[in-house]
Amino acid sequence: MGVADEASSSARTRARVRTLVEAERFDSPGGELLASLCDAMVLELLGVAAAVSVVGASGPVPVSRSRNGTAATLVDLQATRGEGPAVEASRRGRPVLVTAMPEEVGRWPGYAPDAIRLGVCAAFAFPMGMGSARVGVLELVREDPGALDQPQMGTALGFAEVATEIALDDLEHLEWAEETRHRWPEALRPVVHQAQGMVMVALGVSIDEALVRMRAQAFVRGVDLDELARLIVDGRERLDDR
Repeated sequence: MGVADEASSSARTRARVRTLVEAERFDSPGGELLASLCDAMVLELLGVAAAVSVVGASGPVPVSRSRNGTAATLVDLQATRGEGPAVEASRRGRPVLVTAMPEEVGRWPGYAPDAIRLGVCAAFAFPMGMGSARVGVLELVREDPGALDQPQMGTALGFAEVATEIALDDLEHLEWAEETRHRWPEALRPVVHQAQGMVMVALGVSIDEALVRMRAQAFVRGVDLDELARLIVDGRERLDDR
């Protein structure tokens, strides 16, 4: 398959995933998009739970999951114990595919035994991101061992791409944005990310240095980072190179 064919196939997969997510959202009025995406992924790929975590300083931070207790417990286990498929996918920046959880007890002794007791036999964690920027992780778990076949893998990657789009493009507008915004890493909040790029270009500094300058200015001004970022994006605030 050529590059053009791969791009076309990926676009079709994303379009189908969006349709599945909207259908699931329609069936659950009031449901937020990421939860609907997790539910749709569970139904489409024969899972028992799915969850989205974002990249925090100490590892994945849970922000949404499919509507069942298993997903909530699994996400919390990984967040508190610092190990598991989502944690590893976040650190390595590539998918972590576990086809038989009992074989991973030595790898994740603080997580795998509890996951097995919850009925998890397989887990598939996919990094969410754009370019080199990591946004988070989308994870699917199953109660039966075994791998995702090739079409299922393509669909799972499509779900991860759509989850990334939802997280980045709609964070400022979704109903759940206010209560979750400050759980996102600073540099990946959409308005902060945009302002960070503007400061980087204006001052000729690295992307990390731009964030340091913004934090310092926010402290001096007595405002939070999101507010300063909005002022920069709107052209009402400039950071002098001094």
